[in-house]
Amino acid sequence: METIMKLLSVFVTIFTLFSSMFGWFRTGYAPLDADNLKMSAVLISDTHISTKTTDAQNVLERGVRDMSKSKSAADMLMITGDLTDNGLTDQYDALFNIINKRSPAKKAVCVMGNHDAWAVDYLNNFKSKYNAATLSSITEAYYKYSVNGYTVLAMGTEKGFQESEDYRNEAYLSEAQLNWLDSQLASAFLLSDKPVFVMCHQPINGTNRQAEAWSLGGLGAQSDQLLAILKKHADAGHTVIICSGHLHNSIGYAGVTNQGNLWFVDVPSFGVEPSRGDNRTTGTGYVVECYPGKVILRARDFTGAAFMEDFVYTITTTEKVTPVTPEQPTEPVTPTEPVTTPEPITAPPLID
Repeated sequence: METIMKLLSVFVTIFTLFSSMFGWFRTGYAPLDADNLKMSAVLISDTHISTKTTDAQNVLERGVRDMSKSKSAADMLMITGDLTDNGLTDQYDALFNIINKRSPAKKAVCVMGNHDAWAVDYLNNFKSKYNAATLSSITEAYYKYSVNGYTVLAMGTEKGFQESEDYRNEAYLSEAQLNWLDSQLASAFLLSDKPVFVMCHQPINGTNRQAEAWSLGGLGAQSDQLLAILKKHADAGHTVIICSGHLHNSIGYAGVTNQGNLWFVDVPSFGVEPSRGDNRTTGTGYVVECYPGKVILRARDFTGAAFMEDFVYTITTTEKVTPVTPEQPTEPVTPTEPVTTPEPITAPPLID
């Protein structure tokens, strides 16, 4: 009996995982246009998971419960940094236990924020826990992920405040990482004209209303270099979308802005109450829906299971969209030889 119960438990776990991933029995929200949806994601930031209190854990638990009910399983759960409060292994365990229990997306794509770089061995903590939880094999703070022809370039700080107080809030992006970003963007746009998503915890200096929101809230010394690389590819006619958190803004405070083909997405604080703006509730983020020629970001209160209809942003992309030719009606078949009607047969006259 004990063996049977164990087998049953394993079966239930596997069934729950696959039903969540592939949309079986989902009853929650639906995409705007399921027939034309090419890729979808859930985009959140600043989960700030701690093990000293369970407040942020409870918010994430409620949020992923809503995400996991989506009628179309998200291809990615994107978290733009400050995954944890201090970058400790037990905090990562708590984070990924919540995510993997509900499987709100087919893949979690995460980057480190400044809080994640506060532990002594922060980089190894992040890599080992991320790889184990997502069956990945990243070797640096930065990496690439591709799904359905869309490229995501995840960037992460390579120094924490253990090295310098300068990096308590700011990020450090090495020349190697910046060169990697440049080459990855070039490769992506050589193969496809789909938009490329870049994830970086801190916003580029002066974007996302950073100057007025928090003077110390910008990327830091490499900000101009990062901006120059992104603009180079955007100015060449490609759509680049950079997603950042860190400022703890609420939905709508900075929203989605652009400089030509370069788009900036300010991702609100998820795990702790936003510091500014009119929608200071935890558990908010975006449902990202990619369609031919456009990306739609729909703000959602995941803990309240409701879309925030006043905050829907449409990014018109530069990809070439082939128009669909209406199906032509079938021409009637014309016989090759005309059909001849036989002459009626006249009976000979009767002879008396």
